[in-house]
Amino acid sequence: LLKDLVLVEGYTIPSDRNIIFNLNGHNIKSYSNKRLFTNNGTFTIQGNDTNDTITSLYNKVLENNKTCVINKTSLINKIKTSGYNLITNNSKLTVRDSHLEGGYYSVYLQNNGTLSLAGNEIDGSIVGNSDEPNGTVLVSSGEISSILNVNKVIINSGTINRIKTIDSAIKGGTIDTL
Repeated sequence: LLKDLVLVEGYTIPSDRNIIFNLNGHNIKSYSNKRLFTNNGTFTIQGNDTNDTITSLYNKVLENNKTCVINKTSLINKIKTSGYNLITNNSKLTVRDSHLEGGYYSVYLQNNGTLSLAGNEIDGSIVGNSDEPNGTVLVSSGEISSILNVNKVIINSGTINRIKTIDSAIKGGTIDTL
């Protein structure tokens, strides 16, 4: 980006595309009632640090259906009602050195999605389907409010305040409540 943006439309990354979206020290605010990004290809959101922010005031920031990397960025959803998750992950999502905040859930895992986390602060829950827990969460480091209804969690390091899963492999880190 060359300047801060205010967006009123949603954008879809096609399945045959590899897009690197560099915030380059700038911010995006979305006033769209549609999800801001739908990724069907390979999508990287790159910031310089967590001051590079994407904020949605009315809907989800991201639905990931293929491969996505979020690096050194803050994603914020101002809506905290049911159905308005910050991110819905249906496939492979990697989040590094970022801040995720808000939405009814910060990350909702569907269809056995995989979420890899390293060095993040997640102010909200990572949640799988409560009727049929699914998905895998790999935590290398960072701080997470809660992980609920996920099929498998592997924790190498980091702090998780609350966890409820089917299968957990805890190799390091801190968990406040099981």
